[in-house]
Amino acid sequence: AKGWDRFAKPFILSINVSHLEFRNSDFLEFLLPIAEECNRLGIRILLETAGEREEFEYDENVIKRLRENNIMVALEAFGGGYASIDIIQRLKVDMVKLNRELVITFLEHNLKRTIAIALVMIAHAADAKVCAEGVSSREHLAVLAEAGCDYAQGTYFLEPMNAEDFGKAIQPICNP
Repeated sequence: AKGWDRFAKPFILSINVSHLEFRNSDFLEFLLPIAEECNRLGIRILLETAGEREEFEYDENVIKRLRENNIMVALEAFGGGYASIDIIQRLKVDMVKLNRELVITFLEHNLKRTIAIALVMIAHAADAKVCAEGVSSREHLAVLAEAGCDYAQGTYFLEPMNAEDFGKAIQPICNP
């Protein structure tokens, strides 16, 4: 978290974790001091998990402690794999991330576009924000904005890069 505190607040730090971490109290004990420091700096942690298994299990006490420590939870790859509506309801996620492959191909396939729009509506009905992964064009962004998608990420905005280059790239945006 050190070094990132100079950017605009609230700054969200996304961390990919395995679904197994949600059952691991050692992980929680490792994460909580980091979250405390991030909260002090105005940085929110967003844990992203793909819910890799059909029977996504988690410890409700772990989820409760995450919430108590201002840590958000996102379900990745919504619309693909095992990321189901049931998991969104049981886990009460803060955000769902639309499956990258769905977003990349929905301009060419009307059914996929309809599915993506429906998934945005489903996520909002569950009080979750929606982030679309794989946005690579203005057309993607326009369809997603019209559907009410809350956030978007992809190469349309920035190419993948290391932390140092990212800091340089967003410096003018965060501190004009």
